[in-house]
Amino acid sequence: MSTNEHYLTFRRFNDAEEAEVFTEELSRLGFHAICERDMPIQDPLFVGNGMTWHLVKLPKEDLEQAERALLEKAEHERVDIPAGHYLHGFSDQELMEVLVKPDEWSADDAVLAQALLRQRGKPVSPDAIELIRTSRMEQLREKDPSPKGYIIAGYVFAFLGGLVGLAIGWHINTSKRTLPNGDRVPVYEATDRRHGARIFIIGAVAFAFWCGVRIWSWLA
Repeated sequence: MSTNEHYLTFRRFNDAEEAEVFTEELSRLGFHAICERDMPIQDPLFVGNGMTWHLVKLPKEDLEQAERALLEKAEHERVDIPAGHYLHGFSDQELMEVLVKPDEWSADDAVLAQALLRQRGKPVSPDAIELIRTSRMEQLREKDPSPKGYIIAGYVFAFLGGLVGLAIGWHINTSKRTLPNGDRVPVYEATDRRHGARIFIIGAVAFAFWCGVRIWSWLA
C-alpha cells in the first residue's frame, strides 16, 4: 500500500499478521487505517538498524479518537483477569505506567491494569488518568539534552569532508519525535538544530571541495 503523507504511525508490530489484525480492528471501529512495511534503516545513527517493522497508520486527526475508541471497546469487552496473566506480576507503579501509556502497550492492557489497581484497593479516577496523560504529553514535548559530543564530532568530520559529518548534521537538524496524539516535535533545541544545519552545510562544501581536489589530482 502506498505511503500517504497525511498518515502517521499509530502502532508498530514486528509481526505482519498482528499488524493486519489490528488494522482490521480499527477498520471495524470506523477508522481508515492502513498497514505499511517499514524497510530496515541502515544508518548507524538510528536505533533499530536492520529491523523491519509493520506500521499501522491513521490520519493525524484520528489518532486520539482511535485511542479512546480502543479503550472504550476494551472496557466494554472486559472479562475477569486470568490468574496467570502477566500483569499480575506488575507492581502498582508498573500498572500505572501501563494505564497512562496505552500507546506503548494496548487498550486491553490499560483496562486490565486499571481493574487490577481497583482490586488492590487503589482505584484511579478517569480525571486523574487524563491529568497524568496530559502531563506525560508535556514531558514528551521537552527537548533532549544538547548533544555536545555529537556537535563537536560533527564539526570535525564536516571540516574533514567526511559523509559522517553530513549525517550527524542532518540528524541533529531534522530529528523529530511523534507524540501519541500525532504531533511531530523537534528532538533538539533550536540552538542545537542550527548547529546541525551549519555542520551539514560545512560538510557538503568540504565534501565537494575534497572531491574536486581528488578529481583534479587524477586529471593532472
